[in-house]
Amino acid sequence: MVDMTLIPDFEGKAASTASARAKLQAGQKAEETGYLDRYRGAIAGQETVPAMYSRIARETGMDVAGKNVAALNTQLANLPYTYGKATRGFDVNANQLERITAAKAAELAPTVTAAANQYASAKDVANTLMSATQTQQAKELQPYTTEQSLMTNRIARETSGFTEQAELEYNGLVAKMNAGITLSEGEKNRAAQLEAAKMQRDAQLEIARMNQQKDAATGTGGRYSTSTGEMTYGDWG
Repeated sequence: MVDMTLIPDFEGKAASTASARAKLQAGQKAEETGYLDRYRGAIAGQETVPAMYSRIARETGMDVAGKNVAALNTQLANLPYTYGKATRGFDVNANQLERITAAKAAELAPTVTAAANQYASAKDVANTLMSATQTQQAKELQPYTTEQSLMTNRIARETSGFTEQAELEYNGLVAKMNAGITLSEGEKNRAAQLEAAKMQRDAQLEIARMNQQKDAATGTGGRYSTSTGEMTYGDWG
């Protein structure tokens, strides 16, 4: 009669492993969700580019200066019509009207030049402030980028099993082979297991990297979850 206590409980071990994996994935997903919520909140709390542009244009006087330039240019363009209408019915020929228009344009020229210079100066200041403000916003979000990179790498290690300790073990076995030392069968098997885990880790990181590049190009805001193997999307502002 077979002693059942001597037979390994494979089903129990499989259930325990599945439970541990599910618990790990749930924790990873909760961490990623928390990160995304905080990241979205940080972006939502920042001033939008249109609002920033309007505010800076107003504060630097660029908006008013631009309107002044536009109004003066319109006035210049309308001089022939304005004085043509004003001299209608008077003995003013085309040459005289042209001279009148030229004289009025000359009178306006200094004002137009001053307005254009004022607008150009205000625009330079506005552009500098826009650039500085956007740079500051990027710096404020940099910790989230760093956190994402560290989190993605750690979760990829946890999911694949290629932890930092496993990597040290793998590097040690590779170093022995490179030194010409023949590995035992057990070491060979372990090296193969670690190589497979490393490939899985690297594949997850590469998928995450490609999707992050896609997000940057399209602005979709999607993120690859190394715990679920799926893309998540949200409104990133």
